[in-house]
Amino acid sequence: MVNWNKPSGTILGFRLIKNMFGAPVDQDDGEILIDSTAGYIGNSFADNNTTAGAYHYYGFYCLINNVTDEWVRSGLTGCLMPKDYSSAEYMHNLVPNFFIDAINGKNELVLDPLGNTFLDKYLKVFGWGFDYLRTQYDTYLNVNDPWRVPLNDLYTLAAQVNININPDIHPYTLRKAVFFNAEVNKFRGTTGGIATELSALTGWNADITIGPNIMLNNDQSYFADPSFQPWSGNIAYNVNEFVSFGNFWYKCISTGNYGHQPTGTSSSNTWWQAVLNTLDNTFLLNSATGYPSTWEILYPSIANGLPAANALKEALGTSDPLNPSVFAFNSLTGSNLHGSSTDVWLRSLARTPADIATVTTTFAPDKYQAMADGIPLPFLGFNEQWSPSVEYSTQDVVVYSNQPFIALRASENVTPPYATPGASSQDWAPLSFDDRFRICISTYETASSGVSVTPFVEWYDAGGNFIMRVLARNPVGGSVSVPNQLCYDSFVTGANTTLTARTTDDTSNTWTQRAGSFSVSPFAGGCAYPTVAGSRSVSTTNAGAANCQVGVTFVTAATAGQSHGLILRYSDDNNYLRAGRTTLRLKSGGTFSTLGTYSTPFVDGDRMMVQLNGSSITVLRNNVSVLAVTNAFNSSSTIHGIINEAT
Repeated sequence: MVNWNKPSGTILGFRLIKNMFGAPVDQDDGEILIDSTAGYIGNSFADNNTTAGAYHYYGFYCLINNVTDEWVRSGLTGCLMPKDYSSAEYMHNLVPNFFIDAINGKNELVLDPLGNTFLDKYLKVFGWGFDYLRTQYDTYLNVNDPWRVPLNDLYTLAAQVNININPDIHPYTLRKAVFFNAEVNKFRGTTGGIATELSALTGWNADITIGPNIMLNNDQSYFADPSFQPWSGNIAYNVNEFVSFGNFWYKCISTGNYGHQPTGTSSSNTWWQAVLNTLDNTFLLNSATGYPSTWEILYPSIANGLPAANALKEALGTSDPLNPSVFAFNSLTGSNLHGSSTDVWLRSLARTPADIATVTTTFAPDKYQAMADGIPLPFLGFNEQWSPSVEYSTQDVVVYSNQPFIALRASENVTPPYATPGASSQDWAPLSFDDRFRICISTYETASSGVSVTPFVEWYDAGGNFIMRVLARNPVGGSVSVPNQLCYDSFVTGANTTLTARTTDDTSNTWTQRAGSFSVSPFAGGCAYPTVAGSRSVSTTNAGAANCQVGVTFVTAATAGQSHGLILRYSDDNNYLRAGRTTLRLKSGGTFSTLGTYSTPFVDGDRMMVQLNGSSITVLRNNVSVLAVTNAFNSSSTIHGIINEAT
């Protein structure tokens, strides 16, 4: 036994606990072998109910306080119960009969009709040792099985999968957490994944919701908070207290209101004032951002988008958009207090005061603010890569060539049909064309005159870095279509095909091969590369706009002597702009000239964005400007694309 601690006090009782999963963490964690309350059982105990080949763990607990039921762990031990492999009998059978049966006057052994019992006992000493050793070696067959490894190895296994080990975790719960770790990790970052991990680690179910610091739970998104208690005739209300009555909210305006109810209509009386579109900026004030909740209003025409004071408030007592007769509702009110007509942005991710001074171009919040307050997109869980050596069952989901597939029947070494987008086979069907998300955004406004409202979504990567802003589809109305003037291709689908006549991801544009050939590859999450290494290749698409921003992410370096990047404002093979990794070049009439060299060259993993606006051309590296030039060449061309050619 191992001493754990030595508290002072009188021992009022004791228990001996056995747990097959690990050291008992309390007086009830396992099978109770001895309980002093059952009477004296002697000064020793033999556990005859054991499992051969398994680890057994024991804990001794002492009761020191009957009132608080306080127990103290006094000792722990554990052992591996040997399995009978009949090693002694095996060795006995290998001993020549001469040493067992031959008896004469010179033998020192006593004749025994049952055999040489002295030799049998001698061999059993070694047999027990060999049995124990073999039992120990057999445990190595389960070195990665969290249900069967010894406790010390379980802690190591848990550390390898990054599970925080609390010594008070019940050993069964810890083994369960390690066993289900792969399943939990599939849904890491989602509320369901967090709840599952809590359940695995604690044994208790958890109800997880997205709170205000992660931005917009259901309560905030439709501003149901504050919600006031119904009026009661048995309460004497203080001035400025709020109540709900019928379909309206009311504020107390006079004392002595005991038993006097509100009107139940939009009118007020002596004691109660009806709350109708009453502006307020106290209920949802976020001390971290200085704005209601995580919302912010911006004037994009003003320096840093800074709005006028009190331009954003909460309106109490507005009509429910889905039930106009109910006025017990809230809304967010943005006002143009600039003094003249101007565009106004209302955004559900606010900047901190420091952001206003440091992030001036995109009005993007600090990246840590974006991670703290942004809406996290849940991980879909498609992280099991297809393997030719695995036998898959029906309904198994795997990823192959960056596309998720679902098994239609059991198979092994049957490649999913990845080359053709959306294609199925007898064994596999695409679960979707890729693992991107569909997001629905909308807005509701009431105004005395027509107001053009355009919802938009801002995207940030896992590090909180701003990526881009995408306007909603058809903000004025009409049928659903892609956002105006959006041309995008992720090169996720259609592995091993070329860009010739390929439809872009937005389904509205087509690639045209101008020279050579580009092929699609699943490498690095989807990319395009020259089909013939080192060959000149040009692919373009007509985006429909000369003034736009064109982007590409560099995955690998070009072949020696080659330059790759964006081709801009293309008219023919002798007239275009080329944005490579180090310079912006102009090809006019077949002759190259350099428009500018970047202050910082691009490296693998960098995102290039070129902003075209008339004669103004700006090159950004990871959203930071590295070159700004003026040149009106081909300023009306709407054809852009990707290029690889000799430097």
